[in-house]
Amino acid sequence: MQPKHAQAGALDWYRSGWQWFMTNPVIWILLIAAYFILLLALQLIPLVGSLMGAVLWPGLSAGLLIAARKSSQGASISMNDLFSALANPESRPGLLHLGTISLTVALLSGFAIFKLGGADLMSVLSQRNPAVMSDESMVLMRSQFPVIMSIMLIISAITAILFMYAVPLVTFEGTPAFAAIKASLWASVINMLPLFIFSMLYLAFAMLASLPFMLGFLILMPVSICAWYASYVDIFPDRSESEISRAV
Repeated sequence: MQPKHAQAGALDWYRSGWQWFMTNPVIWILLIAAYFILLLALQLIPLVGSLMGAVLWPGLSAGLLIAARKSSQGASISMNDLFSALANPESRPGLLHLGTISLTVALLSGFAIFKLGGADLMSVLSQRNPAVMSDESMVLMRSQFPVIMSIMLIISAITAILFMYAVPLVTFEGTPAFAAIKASLWASVINMLPLFIFSMLYLAFAMLASLPFMLGFLILMPVSICAWYASYVDIFPDRSESEISRAV
């Protein structure tokens, strides 16, 4: 499926996201909480937990997009939606393929950090609790902070470009993983401005959501997921007119 120039825009995507979130806010908050608790729990598993998280996040995110689609159609959502994409034998292989590619990107990113910062920096980054860092580690962290932030921003941008629309294309259209990534890349290029505004609005909303105690993210995240789906419908509009009209 070929992407098109967005007909609506970032504000309309968020407006639709809010409306769809409000159809069942309690279940949406529980879905987001379960999503992050599961991914955080995987991080606690030594050695393989992070690898499993990288492979599974596209499938879990696809479950949230399925919930967003149901909300856009006025259908009820449930906690089972979180695992519905991975439970579907038609979408599961493609989503796990995306996850494997995501894992490869993560490993290459770690290698890039290692080459730029060396083994000492990798050792510092692997320490989960900053309170136990030595003075030498803190000095190294501060000195390498611009490098770390630059790499992280580049990695985040690349990941967003490659996977933002690859996940829904695999989920809803059955597009093969590499073809979906190619389509996502092209969609991001031709819609650079609305997606940039979308990102800037998210940063602004995130600043507000961080007070108090980050609790606002329990609302911002489901709204953003629904807005993500609205942008997908806008940019890949080969759907019924009724669904498109709900998204713009």
